[in-house]
Amino acid sequence: MCCVCVCVCVCVFVFFTGGQTKPSSIFAVSSCGASSDGFQTLGCVTSGFSPAESLTFSWTGDVTGKVDYPAMKSSDAYTAVSQVQVKNSDWEAKKSFTCKATNQAGSLESKPIQFLRAEPKPATLLLTTPTNAELETGNATFICVASQFSPNKFKFTWKLGDGVLSGKNRQEIVTEEKSTKTFTAVSILEIAANEWIYSYSPVKCEFEHSGSIESLEAKYEGRDPTSPSVYLLPPPENTQDNLVTLTCYVKRFYPKDVVVYWLANDEKLNNTEQYQQNTTSVLEVENEQLYSVYSQLVVDAGEWKNGTTFSCLVYHEAIDPTVRMIARSIDNQNNKPTLVSLSMNVPSVQTCCVLYDELVWNNPKEENDCNMALTFIFLFIFSLFYCIGVTVIKVRCCQNFKNIYLLIN
Repeated sequence: MCCVCVCVCVCVFVFFTGGQTKPSSIFAVSSCGASSDGFQTLGCVTSGFSPAESLTFSWTGDVTGKVDYPAMKSSDAYTAVSQVQVKNSDWEAKKSFTCKATNQAGSLESKPIQFLRAEPKPATLLLTTPTNAELETGNATFICVASQFSPNKFKFTWKLGDGVLSGKNRQEIVTEEKSTKTFTAVSILEIAANEWIYSYSPVKCEFEHSGSIESLEAKYEGRDPTSPSVYLLPPPENTQDNLVTLTCYVKRFYPKDVVVYWLANDEKLNNTEQYQQNTTSVLEVENEQLYSVYSQLVVDAGEWKNGTTFSCLVYHEAIDPTVRMIARSIDNQNNKPTLVSLSMNVPSVQTCCVLYDELVWNNPKEENDCNMALTFIFLFIFSLFYCIGVTVIKVRCCQNFKNIYLLIN
């Protein structure tokens, strides 16, 4: 009697499972960012089950808008996807959500998924000031740029001295760089020129982000901005290293606020292991109230030899207002030399430079050879003129003696 019961149970189990296979893997994912309607999208992917119609999804947590997509066959099993939406407030509150895939052969539950806040990235701040030409019109426009920061929560505050400039004409623009998931924000302040000139106090831009405040200020100094000269210098020839260094020299500009970017084939570069960027602090040119800065880009020698075009992009307020930028580009196939004085606070020395297809700096041996040749030529010419002069004198003397002899006789 017992054996009969066991056989009946086995038959019933096989009948209800119908040869089904339960899911072998499952995982939950989230979208990269919240949508504009205030919701975050979550997805659940499971695979290894059969048949296609046997599976159902379920979710834990306060979810809405559940959509189960048709299963897709892969080898002898199927893969299916379920999608839901959760409120941004729940997501940012770090509430967890799980999904579960079930058929008659069994079930499988995902690991909990929840919001993980990325480490904040501080901003690079730039403040531009009005030109004297604008001040003469009675207006003063200040532009504060905060770049490459995240997350996208921030606050600009403008101050004149210690007082907050409230109710002024301020505009804010925000753009996102998808590749790095960072943001750039711009705040524009417009005030009367006299308010800045005769306050004898600086205008300050404060940028509050992730619990910290960065600031830049500008005080009226009564001089026009000076646009920089930009030189892009190629790497040394015949380098044996696996890396090459490009140097961007930004020279003689005012005021000191400047931003330097690097591009590869017109794509903006970030500081990674593949592209190492180093920019010096702004250097003041002695007794001139002008500034200079160097930026270097270290890249793989193979990429340089393959003809990638690298560009140095410089932003400064004194550059033509229609573009505000100067770009210099170089590649291995079009490696034209740039003649530029790199001396800064260096004692005066006599040196010469000859520009051929490449720059060739003289050395002491060549200079000595040059001096010897010039000395030889000078002595030769001097001797020639000396001989001519002596010959003329002798001819005249002989003629005079002849005349005297004739007179005596």
